[in-house]
Amino acid sequence: MKFNIDSENSKKQFEIHIFRAKEDLKEAEILFEENSFRGAVSRAYYGFFEAAHAALITKGITAKTHAGVIAQFSLSFIKTKKIPVKFIRFFKEAEKAREEADYQFLKEFKKEEAENIIKTTKEFIEVIEKEFSKK
Repeated sequence: MKFNIDSENSKKQFEIHIFRAKEDLKEAEILFEENSFRGAVSRAYYGFFEAAHAALITKGITAKTHAGVIAQFSLSFIKTKKIPVKFIRFFKEAEKAREEADYQFLKEFKKEEAENIIKTTKEFIEVIEKEFSKK
């Protein structure tokens, strides 16, 4: 869904979403250090989600669902080749992992899985910040 916001409001919203993305990533790293890989996977996904939302804000786009954010992000930044395609693939995989972490009681995550999600989320946040923070 597109909406009209002025550039100053857009910048503030971008900054809030990036702050939240970094906060979620930091929480994921703390959980990882405590060997809570399920929790680390979930928090890292939310960091990715918030960074994607921040990018959408720069285009005046928002979505009401996780699937909506993924779809809008893909249309706005992957299909236009502004952001590398590897990130949308990862976004979808991370969403699935987050759902498993949050809703599948017996699902266990390996250290390597959590580490990869955290690493890719950190890289994604850096790409989004570099690409959009100056706008």
